[in-house]
Amino acid sequence: MTELSQRAAAIAALADLIRSGHSLRAALCTWADVAPAPMHDDLHRLRNELLLSVDTETAVRRARCFGEDTTALASICSLQARAGLEPVVLLDALARAIEYRAHEQGSVGAATAGTKLQARLVAGLPLLALLLAPAAHVALFDPVGLATIAIGGSLVAVGMRWMSSLVPEPVTDDPVASIADMIAASCDGGSSIPVSTLVALECAPPSVREPAQRARRLVEMGCALGDSLRRCGEPRLALLGDPLDRAHSLGTPISRTLRILAARRRRESRVEFETALRRAPVRMVLPLTLCVLPAFGVLAIIPFLRGLATG
Repeated sequence: MTELSQRAAAIAALADLIRSGHSLRAALCTWADVAPAPMHDDLHRLRNELLLSVDTETAVRRARCFGEDTTALASICSLQARAGLEPVVLLDALARAIEYRAHEQGSVGAATAGTKLQARLVAGLPLLALLLAPAAHVALFDPVGLATIAIGGSLVAVGMRWMSSLVPEPVTDDPVASIADMIAASCDGGSSIPVSTLVALECAPPSVREPAQRARRLVEMGCALGDSLRRCGEPRLALLGDPLDRAHSLGTPISRTLRILAARRRRESRVEFETALRRAPVRMVLPLTLCVLPAFGVLAIIPFLRGLATG
């Protein structure tokens, strides 16, 4: 089980404890008994802090086993204490988002790692020419030989780094999709659209957390939902503005619309990544031409010519 899968399982277990009748604080105190084993130490420390009357949000923020999801988890606990919101639907939504990231990290990460490995193998092929130098009776450690190795090795290193940089980095989840799912889950739990939007913005993923907090402050200052999202400085969050405005003004359900938006965003993100991954080998022609082939010439042809010259 990966680290992300462990996080998702632990948060789902916390939701199950609350669903079975525990209060949030009581569920956090018994959480270590049902969470995955690698998280026991951190969750035991969390329980000890709660028993020492540390407030829930502070204790959760100190749990290091949740990584970048700690802020979202602490925000859910804080909202339950401040506003009395039902945390189960929010915890379930957070667990689903983490599980989706875990799945994407496995499939997308494997594709990216395979492409990078192939690029490094191709870029490193000129180094094999050094193994043939002794057969040609060429000295590798005289000034000319050392200069040949230095120049060829530098070209190989630059080629490897350049070709690896052309492989797209995997994006495991779209932040807009994550926020849309959180709003939908909160609305399904009985919260109004404005309250659900504020909850989702407070639990926003790290990549859009700063503009999400700006949008949340604008809403709290009295700005309309759509205007706040459009004025926060993040174009991706602005995509949520029109559906939320329509649903809020007409009083229509928003959950299904947001889930369709989230599915479309994830599908588009996956297609963009796959397109960039297929384009990467074509873009590698430039470093192959400017670095790898010259490195092959330096490390293979120059020693061969030296061997011919020395008889």
